[in-house]
This record gives sequence, structure tokens and C-alpha cells, in this order.
Amino acid sequence: HLELSISLSKTNSEVCVCATDTVAAIAPGFAMLGKKSLETLLEDFSKQTRTAYFDPHYDEWHKNHQRVDLPTLFEQVSVRFEHEPLISIVCILEDAQHHHIHDVMNAFLMQSYSKWELILVNISGDETVAASLLEVFQDERMYLVDVDPTLSRTDKINTAIYTAEGEYVGYLFAHDLIAPNALFECVRTINQYPTCDMIYCDSDTVDAQGHHSHPVLRPEFSPELLRSFNYMGNFVLYSEKLLERIGLLDVTFDGALDYDLNLRASERARRVCHISRVLC
Repeated sequence: HLELSISLSKTNSEVCVCATDTVAAIAPGFAMLGKKSLETLLEDFSKQTRTAYFDPHYDEWHKNHQRVDLPTLFEQVSVRFEHEPLISIVCILEDAQHHHIHDVMNAFLMQSYSKWELILVNISGDETVAASLLEVFQDERMYLVDVDPTLSRTDKINTAIYTAEGEYVGYLFAHDLIAPNALFECVRTINQYPTCDMIYCDSDTVDAQGHHSHPVLRPEFSPELLRSFNYMGNFVLYSEKLLERIGLLDVTFDGALDYDLNLRASERARRVCHISRVLC
């Protein structure tokens, strides 16, 4: 079996390759690449390497393999785990739009696991938007943290994290939406691996019409890959005990706060777990 790589010019894309065994142990042969065969080759290559954004079948695949249907969500609501920790999520509001904040709040109300708290912290922008939505939703699990406006961005986020009462803590931004089964899958993982101190998942991009187009299907935990770039994404949970050991966000690394935290957390975590589902 012989593989060849050949560079062709755009003006002359036809080529004939002849192969001859100098010791005459194998019969000589040839391969012809003409205009039609080249078009077929490029078309097959395009189909195999196209991104989900250009794949008309990806959104349907996502619905069939990633999205949880209503009967399954209702089943999850009735599930009782041996260990049911409180999950605290800090939502960072930076000039957040009304509809983004609304969608985040609604995503938490749709969760099939109910032991959570959503802590909103306003970094910049109109704080009254979140306050008015809290009045509309009327759920005591969601609240807005009052932070000193003179604090740095990092210290404002840390202040919100300090108020968290959950056994596991994470943070996200107003443009991040979690799937309705996201917290359920996290708690299922915690019960499956009691020493798990850090959890991350797969993610995707969804537009206003609910069309998914940019999946990021992450590998299992890899210290080497994490040292190359922050591949864990925006939705990461840390055990409260782990954060006590390593500290919170370090203002020294402003601009790469989550990357620094993930590096420190992964080095001290008893176990890092990856959920191979699109949850954010």
C-alpha cells in the first residue's frame, strides 16, 4: 500500500502517477486524477471535514443525541440522589442585555435538579434590570449581590463567590445558557465519583431560533492539554473545599482569571470529571 502527497496547480489539476517496482517483485501500476475525479475527491473531503455550522444535519443530530426531552426531564425531577449538594452559580453581569439576564434566570428555573442558587453580580451596566427581573420571577433561590462599586472587577466577582453557600460553586456570564439537565448531570457525576472536586462539560453555540452550530466536544481531563490552553470552557464547577485550599480569582491574572483558576484547581483537585454532554 503506497500513499503519495502531490501538489497541484489550479491551472493544471490533471495528473497521472506511475509506479514501478525496481526489483520487479510487484507489477507496475498507475493512477489517473482527472478533472471529474478531482471534483469528486474534493467534494468527499469537504463533507468529511466540514464544520457543524455548514452541516445541515448537525442540528438534527444535536436534537437526537444531546437534547433531553420532556419525559426524561420529568423523570429526573423525581430522582433522589444519596447526596444532594447545593449548587451555587455566580452570574456575572457586564453591560448585560435584558433578554440575556431573563434567559439565564429562566434556564435555572427549568432545571430538573432543584437544589441551586443563582447569585447575580453587576460588574457594569444598569443594575435595575436584574433587580426588576428578580421581582418578576419571585424565586428566593435567585438574588443580586450588593458590591462596592469602587472594587476591581475581580474583587466584585470574588465578593459574589464568597456569598455562595453551596457545596459546589461555579460562575458564568449572562450570555451563557445551561441545558435544563445541566445541574442534574453534575450531581449525578458527584454521586458517581464522590472525590470529584472539579467538573466541566461540552458546550455549543445556539442562536435566537434555537439552532445549534458550533459544538465543542471536549476530551477527558488532560493536564498536558490544559497547560496548552484553557479548553474547559465557561461552565466549570469547583467543590467549596477545593476553593478553600487554592483561593479564588487572582487579580494578578486579570484577562485570564478562569485559566489561572483552572490550572490551580486541577493541580489540587482529588479528581477532575468531564461530562461528555453539551450542557452549556
